Amino acid sequence: MSTPAADRTGTARCTDISHKRFRALLIAGLLIRLLALPLEGTEDVLVWKTWSYGALNQGLSRLYGVGGQPPERGLVRWGNRVTTVDYPPIALYELAAAGAVYRAFSPSFANTRWLNVAIKLPVLLAEMALSWLLFRVIGRRYGESAGMWATVSYWANPAMILAGAVLGYLDALMALPALAAIAAATLDAPIVAGVLVSIACLTKVQAVFILPVVGLALWNGAPRRGAQKIGVALVSAAAVLFATLLPYLIAGA
Repeated sequence: MSTPAADRTGTARCTDISHKRFRALLIAGLLIRLLALPLEGTEDVLVWKTWSYGALNQGLSRLYGVGGQPPERGLVRWGNRVTTVDYPPIALYELAAAGAVYRAFSPSFANTRWLNVAIKLPVLLAEMALSWLLFRVIGRRYGESAGMWATVSYWANPAMILAGAVLGYLDALMALPALAAIAAATLDAPIVAGVLVSIACLTKVQAVFILPVVGLALWNGAPRRGAQKIGVALVSAAAVLFATLLPYLIAGA
């Protein structure tokens, strides 16, 4: 690949990338990911499988534990594995959906390579959506070439391939709504931004660090209405939080 050039003002700009090379990098990134999906991944993938099985058999609202004074920590079982849950609820919903698809083909929920594929598939879909979002948002603001560079910088990045398709980490499931929240804030859509921020934080708690970025983007869009827009975003985020936690509250989790 050619390196970024500089214009006469000294501002860095991206050298154009051809559509042919762009498509080739997209296809290569997809093929590598597809080949890596059946791999075992890290020990965390076994945890995701256990949570997925537990969500289907014990019930999502009971995974954290129900009742007790002080509250009892729930135990999630799959075969001879026993673990606890320390991720927010939306991550569990996503893992449960992946497990439900797999169980439709394997009622015994056997620990096969196809289960590896099923558990990692939501991450792959999130990475694809995130790449498309980068292309659209960056391309719209800075031009098609910049959008393509931003896309391949993520999609063809070996670290991203390793983290998702190879090792099976769930970060992309959080990164997608987090980035979409920032994009929505820059487009002056506080309700959407608030909903997406809440989804990101309820997928993985580290998303809380984007809150100042989203707030600043909402404020900069129209400073005179900045506080109002931030308030609207907070209300919409709280509504998503309440709706997500309601089943657990009803169950006494």
